[in-house]
Amino acid sequence: MRNILIPGNKVNIPALAAGILILYILYTNEPWWTLTAVGENPTFKALVAPYRIEIEIMGKPVDSPIIHYITLSGTISYLLIGLSSIAAAFLPQKPWSKSLIGYRAITMIIFTVATLYISLYTIKNMLGITLPLIGMAETTFKLPYETGTINIYTPVEAYFTQTFYLALIAAILAAIARTLTGKEEEEE
Repeated sequence: MRNILIPGNKVNIPALAAGILILYILYTNEPWWTLTAVGENPTFKALVAPYRIEIEIMGKPVDSPIIHYITLSGTISYLLIGLSSIAAAFLPQKPWSKSLIGYRAITMIIFTVATLYISLYTIKNMLGITLPLIGMAETTFKLPYETGTINIYTPVEAYFTQTFYLALIAAILAAIARTLTGKEEEEE
């Protein structure tokens, strides 16, 4: 199997494919996860990926300096993961190529999903709004007003996009590439 995926020990095909997919994902700048209020004029929209975070409430973007720094670090990290995978793909015989490929792409996916889950849990505890990670739900926001409460009901839909699944495929390819590179070192 190794001879098919790394022909002549010249090119690590899974590493090359993973790197190209990662660079393509960065180029398209598509989100990995979307949350939108359902309706003609959505009152809420969130688009999330390690390199892109866009949140709009009532058509107005939520702008925070921390979001810019997070997306910048995500862009640089993901770019380096892609470029290092491509570099390691052309040098599979070198002992340091295994460390270039690494499991960083899988770590990026796990970190993103964990951050989403923690963020939604925090929103639920701090604001009392339950937002789904996947699927549809009706959220209720209770707004105190004078002697009563105004209840705002909004149906929302959340899902992982095709870009997320492409990133998952790239991460699996990178893990396979690292495993194959490691086997070469054991065989020598």
